[in-house]
Amino acid sequence: ILLCIIRFSGPPPVVSENGGQFDFIIEEKMALPVSQDFWDYLIGSAKRDWGLFVYEQDWLLTVFDGLNALQENVTLGRTWLLQMGQAAQRYGLTIQYCMPYPRHLLQSFEIPAVTQSRFSGDYHAGSSQWEIGYQAIFAEALGIAPFKDTFYTYPHQPTCADKSDEPYPRLEAFSAVYSTGPVGPGDRYNLTDKDIVMQTCAEDGRILKPTKPMRAINKMFTQAAFGSGGPGHGNVWTTHTRIGDLQWHHVFSAEISGFSFYPEDLLDLPMNESFSAAADQSWVSYDHNMTSPPQPFDASHPIKLPECSKWDFGLYHIAPVFPNGWVLMGEMAKLVPISSQRIRSVAETDSSLSLEIMGSVSEQVRISFWMPASESRSVSGGKVFQVTCTVLSNGVVTMTVPDGKCD
Repeated sequence: ILLCIIRFSGPPPVVSENGGQFDFIIEEKMALPVSQDFWDYLIGSAKRDWGLFVYEQDWLLTVFDGLNALQENVTLGRTWLLQMGQAAQRYGLTIQYCMPYPRHLLQSFEIPAVTQSRFSGDYHAGSSQWEIGYQAIFAEALGIAPFKDTFYTYPHQPTCADKSDEPYPRLEAFSAVYSTGPVGPGDRYNLTDKDIVMQTCAEDGRILKPTKPMRAINKMFTQAAFGSGGPGHGNVWTTHTRIGDLQWHHVFSAEISGFSFYPEDLLDLPMNESFSAAADQSWVSYDHNMTSPPQPFDASHPIKLPECSKWDFGLYHIAPVFPNGWVLMGEMAKLVPISSQRIRSVAETDSSLSLEIMGSVSEQVRISFWMPASESRSVSGGKVFQVTCTVLSNGVVTMTVPDGKCD
């Protein structure tokens, strides 16, 4: 359960002026609680009585602009947010901010309970508010997850207030799950596209996400500033998933006429010897739709991102090639095929790979690998190898290739 409060308007019945036990600052349009006891009461009782899990403070900028007290007292805003955060932390809740100014987000450094914030405008079907690649850079620097707001998974919602159709539900789901924030389908009851939702999560609803939010590459800023040197007026974003000491990268493109993506465009690993032709570690890239074999990826072999629109957006992955020649491609039925919420560990021997896979009891998980040519251990000449395992009663199963065992 998530409780969203946009503002207090006064005087509320709990205010001391009305015989209540809590102090508020009361102005013409809004009121502001000014005691820790109030927040302990609100969040504590909501946790106890409703099972509250997340508290959302909406309309942050509206409250700030609408209350003279917040603009005249330089410490009142900090006190307000700290009291809210301390109550959430005391009762084991997290906080989501919505409609914040940068000052609110920066204040979250002192408030561990703030784990996410909306970084988009309000969702309207067919709009471009899914584009949070720039904003996600700020969110990642702050250590909070950016939320892109809700979205429709089914194009036509006949009785919703927003009468527009959503032409790109899979793109919306992509933006949500790669944000690392909440994934919030907002369909009318019985009009949710289950197939799209299940591309974002495990059977029990656990979101399968990357390690960091997907963000705009540096060359998008070059393009915006100088009119060249980047992917035109479209989007190219990237992020990664880390499992132990291993790292996979993900690359997204939309509304571009073509672009060559080089190792220097990665945001989460500096351009270093890992991607040089002389490095011991080799890498491959592959299309999420698996329309062609994995290709070498290094400074001499960029990903050639083709022309694409919002409808047929591009999604590519970059994977390490293990010394035995195998490549772990991932759970390709999911938008994030390599996620630490699904794969707990990866171990390698001279001739095999083994994965610890997590899920709900009896859930079937299908993982794709690229099996090398047997003699040369080369990616070239290999083929896709898929294994399906059923999660055991302890919520884990160990998958081993090439024998395809599930233990």
